[in-house]
Amino acid sequence: MIGETSIVEKPAVAEEAFDTEYLIAKFGSTDDKIKKAVSATADALIGVVQGKAKKDAQVNVMILGVSLVKAGGAITRGNTLTSDANGKAIATTTAKNYLIGIAMASGADGDLIPVLLSQTVL
Repeated sequence: MIGETSIVEKPAVAEEAFDTEYLIAKFGSTDDKIKKAVSATADALIGVVQGKAKKDAQVNVMILGVSLVKAGGAITRGNTLTSDANGKAIATTTAKNYLIGIAMASGADGDLIPVLLSQTVL
């Protein structure tokens, strides 16, 4: 399986606890804070959290590169990915969904799969 390649990671403050690593992050209430992404259509997805974090703790967010991500359902390599309601990656082809990137491997719910980060809107 393709591994991780970090090009850009940025530290941020977790506005809520991240009990699971490799979840998709969105902007928090201020410039230096992040939250778990919970919507494919309402959350601008910024990267993938690289560790667990307690509320108000610092955590690194990979915003450019190939990151592992926690799958929220069946994913096939090449799928474009967005976030489910729990910050996990799910496949999408729906217009106006925010995208975190492209799956580099296939996986099932709960698997860690590599994703080529390319944040955009479908």
